[in-house]
Amino acid sequence: MAINLALATGGALGEVDRFLSPTTSASSDASTWQAGWVEAALHQEQLADFDVANGFVACAGGRSLRASVYHAISESFTPPGPLKAERYSAALHAFATAHEYARLPIERVEMPVPGGIMPAILGFGTAPRDRTRPVVMAIGGPDLTKELVYCLLADKFARAGVELLAIDVPGSGEALRLGGLPAQADAEILVGAAIDHLYARTDPGFGAIGILGLGLGGYDALRAAALDPRIGACAVWGGAGDVRSAWLRRLKHPDCLAIHPQLQLPWTMGTRDVDAALDRCAEFTLPDLMSSRRQPVIVLHGTADPLTDTDEMLSVVDEASSTNKTLWLFDQDDGGQTSLQIDQPVAALDILSSWFADRLAQG
Repeated sequence: MAINLALATGGALGEVDRFLSPTTSASSDASTWQAGWVEAALHQEQLADFDVANGFVACAGGRSLRASVYHAISESFTPPGPLKAERYSAALHAFATAHEYARLPIERVEMPVPGGIMPAILGFGTAPRDRTRPVVMAIGGPDLTKELVYCLLADKFARAGVELLAIDVPGSGEALRLGGLPAQADAEILVGAAIDHLYARTDPGFGAIGILGLGLGGYDALRAAALDPRIGACAVWGGAGDVRSAWLRRLKHPDCLAIHPQLQLPWTMGTRDVDAALDRCAEFTLPDLMSSRRQPVIVLHGTADPLTDTDEMLSVVDEASSTNKTLWLFDQDDGGQTSLQIDQPVAALDILSSWFADRLAQG
């Protein structure tokens, strides 16, 4: 999963193979994987310094962006604590360096939410700079930071003429790691703050707005879309509507997605232990909301996804009252049968980018 995520977010196969091959034995543990990703990241940063010294700044930008990805994946193998904070800070620093060297077409934005600030990356697409440009708000789960979401989506969305707002909502990314904001059940307030920010911008301004939930971010997307009519289209990618059920799966099968789930769950929920965190998870529900969702809806789901079963996502689509709704299943024959189709994500990315471009253009 980690290797596929690295490749999908811009990592290079040769680099990954060089530093991660020693970790693929059955005896390897999380700390071994963590060290391999750190070594890969530091190597790229050293090469980036050499590139800058020799006048190849654009090359250094690409290396720094890959270093950011490798640092971020290393952080996912690290339990909550000082070392995890150090790894995340390294990922942020490398991403900022990539922005400086490569002149990434992005802008950092911060939106006030209850308890603090919700940071995001606004990535500009290729559509004309007028009020008709669509934008998609993308929300990942606890392990998918806004930087990783940007690296995963930005290129495909830009090619489709769709701009991207990758958001670290409370309980994920920078909002949790630096801001100390635990997950919040009323996602409509968080997403509403992001929409308010987009509407308040006069330069360059935006047209129709969509929302995409990745992994556990699927809950935020589904709830917000049901309660905020300003959202013109809703997509869930490898997501979950039932947060408590998804975490119970992680606790039962800790190798499925999350590392150290017994530590990560209370950290994400802002509680003292797992039992209290699971009690909080009960607040994250979609009761009587699905029938309120009338905008176009698409759910992309892998039949071997360990986070959510197929029947749950089928129910999400069945209960939506939209006349434009799709459940797209990926299986072993198609490729992309795991979470986020990360084992073969190209088709999913093409589907999502073109689907949003078409649906938001109609809106």
